[in-house]
Amino acid sequence: MQLSNLPSICLHRDQENSVLFFSASFPNCIMENLMNPAHIFSNVLNPCDFRLSWISLGVTAALVMAFSHILLMTYGPLVIAELRVKLGNMPRLPPGSMGIPFWGESLDYLKSWSNPQNPDVWYDIRRAQHGKFFKTHILGSPTVVMLGPEANKFILINENKLFDNSWPQSVKVLIGDQALIMSSGARHKRLRRVIRSVLDQETLKKNVGKIEKIVLQHFNSNWNSNGHVIRAFDQIEDLVLCVAADYLMGLKPGEALEGFKRAFLDFGPGVLSHPLDLPWTVFGKAKRARASLLSQIHAQIQNRLKLQNRNGIAMDSEKTRNVYGEDNFLDMILSARESEESSDFRLSDEEIADNMLALLSAGQDTTASALATIVKYLCITPHVLKKLRQEWKNLSGAECEKVREQKNAGESLRWEEIKGIEYLSKVVSEGLRIVAPVNGGFKSAKTDIFYGGYTIPKGWKVHYSMRQTQNKGEYFENPEEFDPERFDKRREPFCFIPFGQGNRMCPGNEFARIEIEVFLYHLVLRYDWELVEPEELVNMYFIPRPLHGLPLLLKPPAP
Repeated sequence: MQLSNLPSICLHRDQENSVLFFSASFPNCIMENLMNPAHIFSNVLNPCDFRLSWISLGVTAALVMAFSHILLMTYGPLVIAELRVKLGNMPRLPPGSMGIPFWGESLDYLKSWSNPQNPDVWYDIRRAQHGKFFKTHILGSPTVVMLGPEANKFILINENKLFDNSWPQSVKVLIGDQALIMSSGARHKRLRRVIRSVLDQETLKKNVGKIEKIVLQHFNSNWNSNGHVIRAFDQIEDLVLCVAADYLMGLKPGEALEGFKRAFLDFGPGVLSHPLDLPWTVFGKAKRARASLLSQIHAQIQNRLKLQNRNGIAMDSEKTRNVYGEDNFLDMILSARESEESSDFRLSDEEIADNMLALLSAGQDTTASALATIVKYLCITPHVLKKLRQEWKNLSGAECEKVREQKNAGESLRWEEIKGIEYLSKVVSEGLRIVAPVNGGFKSAKTDIFYGGYTIPKGWKVHYSMRQTQNKGEYFENPEEFDPERFDKRREPFCFIPFGQGNRMCPGNEFARIEIEVFLYHLVLRYDWELVEPEELVNMYFIPRPLHGLPLLLKPPAP
């Protein structure tokens, strides 16, 4: 078939540069057939020409139908919203662009995260063009982006009133419908109570020693201080997964845990990606990794059930702790879900698996990212490290003195002891601020919402960003500097929300903080370190991570 017998399609952009239109041109052979039925009949005498003409027409029809579907999917919500706004005499839609067919502005959005000079360039360009409030089409959905503390507050305090919890399709598919992050209303409250029961302060206070034991074992096995270079991010990521897997599932180091580590390599990058489900895409690989992870979690559920049945454990969480000698989320849920007194704990295997996957994923990636940032900046700012060490050695306060007097030699850390180091808490907060482990969140408008002189159409996604407040000079002076003492000052509400706010605050925030603090406590006392690559860049895609794994030269601490 000659290429000249095929149709051509052209794209055109309107004057406001927000909507694309298309036109198709057809070869003469097709137009002649369409306009002259006699010509079609005469082609029976020439079957070859007849077939070529109608094949060309078929190709044209298929292309036009496919392209029309893509246009409708990308721009249909905008056209409908514009009509509703005009007919309903409502404020206009926010300024902005819906991008190109199918992809919208997703490609630029995702690409900007890998920009070594400015990972926020996508936001900065549109903020300069449109302000802090603009429309776009990202990750498969029409979206209104709202930036700044006021927008953060408006979105977060109005959940269940004006907004529903809503995430891009990739997050829904990969994290799972049964996870806390996907739930709302009464179901969200129930799941939150269950998860908080294992991750709240009172439970964590009893488990500081357990976390410390895993940290020390990992240091002794993998952190050689005799002038060796280690890829610190890889070691930290491995450590935090060991802590989370043990604390949440009772999973010890071994082949099963190694299987988790391998699957997470493909799972993480796909969580926030365009949901193009093909075997070679990031999303497609992540879906296969999810299947592997769920299979391993279900196997662990069966293993713990068999162990419970073999030991005849009563359905009582206190007796569970006595038998296992520890608290872990999975054993407590499995032992309590049949109890008449614990109806909240009656989770199905699917609910357990989805929530376990969500907690393990968040516990590994975000905590490792925050720790890598703090380790790097403690090396860049030696005066901060010096002050931190000094506070360690001169730990004061009546409660801390009492704890130290009660402890035996070699006894593990206690909650009051680690929390008594106030400067440590500021160091952790500054690490979470300067490179936010999570960029932001998504909601969905339950109804037409009027805000800032614009209309947010019902059903559209709404996106807010932590980094767009935590790294801006209008909210934090000299935001590029690592300065823990900035947290001595009062700051505008909702400009620092690394774990979210309100009923959507991350239920594992206390767990993440104590894990980070215990790690830093021992790192600072046991080692000195140098950055092998001081200018190493950070890839901000989904979860920030050093491009080369944060290589460090470890040394014994100076006397």
